[in-house]
Amino acid sequence: MSRLVHPHSIYTQPLLERGVRLGGRTEQLVMDTIEVRDVMRQGAAPVLDSEPLEVVVKRLLNEGRKELFVVSEGGRFRGSITLADLTEYLGRPEALQQVKAAEVVYPDVPVLQLSDRLTDAIGHWSQVSRDRLPVVDGVESRCYVGELSAGDIIFLYSQEVLGTETRLARFDRPTEGGRPETTYVELPKEYVVAQVKLPDSFRGRTLRDLDARRRFGVNVIEVKRRLGSENEHRLIPGPDTELRAGDGLIVVGRPSDIAHLADPTRLAEAPEVPLAPPVVEGATQSDGS
Repeated sequence: MSRLVHPHSIYTQPLLERGVRLGGRTEQLVMDTIEVRDVMRQGAAPVLDSEPLEVVVKRLLNEGRKELFVVSEGGRFRGSITLADLTEYLGRPEALQQVKAAEVVYPDVPVLQLSDRLTDAIGHWSQVSRDRLPVVDGVESRCYVGELSAGDIIFLYSQEVLGTETRLARFDRPTEGGRPETTYVELPKEYVVAQVKLPDSFRGRTLRDLDARRRFGVNVIEVKRRLGSENEHRLIPGPDTELRAGDGLIVVGRPSDIAHLADPTRLAEAPEVPLAPPVVEGATQSDGS
């Protein structure tokens, strides 16, 4: 949607403002600008290396996953376990209860760091055949903080480099352990995903107060909030989520409807919601008689 208003992405625009002219290698400039921390997701909760294989098998089957990452008690990344790694134990219930994840974990998994550029991250996929790579906070501590999928990079490349309007909506839903599970849903041709920033004039309202679906015909699927100058927090909003000036609303809708929502004047006019009258204990409702 941003390209309907600005021909350059949020990553290339700052370069242009500094007088840097973009040549034929725009894709490299974009991927050099974005860090893994900007695109990664939390993913599924990792398995502790002290847990029995019985727990690992149940999680793989219940969550429908091919692979789970393994960490130590302190959160240090140890490697991964797949169903294929557990084949010899599946018919032996006693072994599943006795053998620990640490005894089966595959350690030679390439890892990404929060500060890695996407150009470096992409290079890791040439070494392995897997959908996701683990993300750690640093080389020495190797504390597991999330994952990055090849699909996320392709999605970003399509939007920021190729200039393709987003036709996939990303939905995160909470799962056990508090980590969201991500699903991509194909949108109808006339719909796009876009970000709308709440202006400084926006007064605090909840998502219910904004009533974006009824007033503008768009759905808010995520809220991006800046924490300090470098950090960003992503919220899966509910009706009572409080919105603040400067928040970025990730929305799904028709371009014309999103443009109406992005109008600062319309946003600032979000109506006050009248409070329900207090209920007085012992009071009876009058029937007019």
